[in-house]
Amino acid sequence: MLASSVRAQCERDDRTGRDVIEDPEAGEVFCVRCGLVLVQRPITLQAERRAFTAEEAQQRSRTGAPSRFSMYDKGLSTVIDPAARDAYGRVLSAQTKATMQRLRRLQSRSNLNESVDRNLFQAMLHLNRIADRMHLPDTIRQRAAVIYRKALAADLVRGRSILGTVSASVYAACRSSETPRTLKEVVEATGMPKKAVARHYRLLINSLDMKMPYPDTFRYLSKIGSKVDVSMKTQALARQLLTEADEKKIIPGKDPNGIAAASLYLACVIENEKCTQEELAKAANVTEVGLRNRIRELRARLRPDAPGRAHWTRA
Repeated sequence: MLASSVRAQCERDDRTGRDVIEDPEAGEVFCVRCGLVLVQRPITLQAERRAFTAEEAQQRSRTGAPSRFSMYDKGLSTVIDPAARDAYGRVLSAQTKATMQRLRRLQSRSNLNESVDRNLFQAMLHLNRIADRMHLPDTIRQRAAVIYRKALAADLVRGRSILGTVSASVYAACRSSETPRTLKEVVEATGMPKKAVARHYRLLINSLDMKMPYPDTFRYLSKIGSKVDVSMKTQALARQLLTEADEKKIIPGKDPNGIAAASLYLACVIENEKCTQEELAKAANVTEVGLRNRIRELRARLRPDAPGRAHWTRA
């Protein structure tokens, strides 16, 4: 607690409610009236020096770098610098180099002494590699690491593939945060069979009692639209079509990629914007047959008498 916000009673004065003053240079809190020192050397949790940027604030923090769940040791273990110089920049002697090398080897062995640590070390390597391939933000990476740690604590990884559990954790993190990533994209980034990843995912959902939100089709709309370079006006019209389809209960049970790509295609037809079904199917990672089925269903169930929809028969 900051001492500047403290209100205290001076022991040499019978009146209460006297303001106190904090002197950060002297590290004291004293009474305004009589000068009695009330607090000496107060504890402060602020940075030692003034920082003008966020990067400097993190570098000058008392506690160092924050802990990260995507690192097997959360970034809390000590690392012996492999540089062959001391703090003053002087070259180390041959005997000191050999000693430091032996200490580094012993430290690496002690950090991975437990089977849980070795499991986490391998799993976090897979996780960071998958996150880099899928271009996932750091928040999703940390959430996936937390899910995997929960699965490891619940003894769900024993006898199962580490890569499969990591893949399922990444997909669960994307689903829980409503990040538009499909199971097929996770499979392509990991190289695991789709059935294996889906089996691990169902195990995580049932064993950890996780509640997943329904996929937001509107998030996939902007993702697909940016890939095929569709104008914002067409994307806005496709969003209106999706809203109407949602009101008519067309979206539930459908692949969000396919229904979003179908609405984009119909919006391109209305706006006379050139975009082929092949391009949309490739951007949405669906088949052309599935895309045509979704287009046919939207065209049949949405209002054909709305402005600009008279030539839907050409779609």
